[in-house]
Amino acid sequence: MYARANSSDRRAIVAGALLMLACGSGERPPAARAAGVGTVNVVARGLTFEAPDTIPAGWTTFRFDNQASMIHFAVVERLPPGISVREQQEQVAPVFQEGLRLLTAGQVDSAMAAFGALPEWFGKVVFMGGPGLTAGGHASETTVYLEPGTYMLECYVKTGGVFHSFNPNGPAYGMVHQFQVTDAVTDAPEPIPDIRIMLSSERGIVVDGEPAAGRRTIAVEFEDQKVHENFVGHDLHLVRLDEGV
Repeated sequence: MYARANSSDRRAIVAGALLMLACGSGERPPAARAAGVGTVNVVARGLTFEAPDTIPAGWTTFRFDNQASMIHFAVVERLPPGISVREQQEQVAPVFQEGLRLLTAGQVDSAMAAFGALPEWFGKVVFMGGPGLTAGGHASETTVYLEPGTYMLECYVKTGGVFHSFNPNGPAYGMVHQFQVTDAVTDAPEPIPDIRIMLSSERGIVVDGEPAAGRRTIAVEFEDQKVHENFVGHDLHLVRLDEGV
């Protein structure tokens, strides 16, 4: 998924053959150039991520290799200044897990009250896109434009009523990984789309162009961004249906 955001719109590009390209927002400040194309390898094993702790800014391809036996994804989240995975562990994950427990039990009012315990800074987390739902034994890629700052990879798919990013046996996370984006900038180019999709709360998904077999880069423009009950907005996942489905 390739996503661009500014004061008036948010865009994303999804590429075929499980290639997903995404980018962030804002002006690129002058910075030192970093050699290379900015590829970051992310591996899922069980309920853990393996990924670098520090990467340069700029266009960055997250190559997600799901070596686990279950579906995972790797959403890229930019954390507010001064916030780290520790605060996410202590102040956010338990709230979502308790809210989910109450929703599953049909206690909607109690669940909404539980979500009221989310810290004020959580509303400042920027969801950047990232490799979408990826089956075990498969791989996907997302290219994102990253500004300097503190980020986190997270998988909050649920198994048995428990978020993959939550460890019910203690305060430690499962599928989360914090990394720092430095001031140096890679020389990787911005992806160029050949098909466009518009996402809209009113009109749904509108495709401009003819999808075809092979590698395709699809620009996805978010006409609006509605925050849903899970506290995140619209997103787009690429899936292949089995024969007869």
